[in-house]
Amino acid sequence: MKTSKIILTAIFTIVLTTSLFAQTALELLIRAEDSSDNKYCIELAKQVIALAEKENDKGLIASANGQIAICLMNLGQLEDAENLATQITAMAESTGDPRALYYEWSVKGSISYQKKDYTNAILCFEKALPYSQKHNDSYYTRTVLISLVNSNLNAGNDATTAIEYCNQALSCPDSKRDPNSKSNILSLLADIYYYFLDNSRKAIDYYNQAYDTNNQPDRKAQIAVSLALVHEYLGNANTAIETLQKPLNELIGKISNTEKAKIFI
Repeated sequence: MKTSKIILTAIFTIVLTTSLFAQTALELLIRAEDSSDNKYCIELAKQVIALAEKENDKGLIASANGQIAICLMNLGQLEDAENLATQITAMAESTGDPRALYYEWSVKGSISYQKKDYTNAILCFEKALPYSQKHNDSYYTRTVLISLVNSNLNAGNDATTAIEYCNQALSCPDSKRDPNSKSNILSLLADIYYYFLDNSRKAIDYYNQAYDTNNQPDRKAQIAVSLALVHEYLGNANTAIETLQKPLNELIGKISNTEKAKIFI
C-alpha cells in the first residue's frame, strides 16, 4: 500500500486523540511502511507511543516500538533494532499482552533472519503465529506465514513445508481482499515449484494465476519475465516471447492515442 507523507500526516493529526484511534493509525502506518520513508514512519510511531504512554497502554507501546524496530532493520540499523527488541520483550513478559507478545517474537524472528540464523528465525516466527491470529486484521498472520516460508526455504528445509505456509497465507481474509498480496503469494508458490521442486508445469500454472490476479503494471512485467524464463527452459521460445509481449501490449493499450503518437515520433 503506497501512502504519501501528506496523507499519513493528515490521518495522524485526525486520529491521534485516544489509544483506540492510535491503534487504527498504527495499522495504517504498518501497511504503509513497505513503500514509505522509514525515518518518517519512525517519527509517526513515536507519536503513537507518546499517546499510549499517557493512557498506559503497554500493548500499544510495544506494537509501536515493534514497528520502529522493523523500520530500523530496513535502515540497516540492526544493533538499534536489537536493543529495542529487548525492551519489547520486557513489556511482553510484564503484561502478557498479545500485541506485545506478537511483536516480541516477530521482531526477534526478523533479526535472526537478517543474521541468516534461519533456524532460530523459524522458531521465533512460529511463536509469533498464534499471537498474530489474535489480531482482528489477518495482515499480521499473513506476514508471519510468509516469513516462515522464506525462513524455511533459506534454511534448506523441505519445500513442502513452505508450500503449506503459502497455502495458509492464501486462505487469510487479508489475501482475499488484496489481489496484489494474493498475487505475490501465488508467484512465491511458482518460485518454489520451479526452483526447489523442478516442477515447471506447476510453476507455469501459478505464475499465470499471479499475473492475472495482479493489477500493478510493473509487478505484472516482473511476473511475466519469470514465466518467460520457465517457457524458455522448456524450449518454448515463441511462447516465452509472447509472454513478454503481453504486459507491454496491456500497457500500450492504456496509453492514449496522443501519447502513443509521441512515443513513435
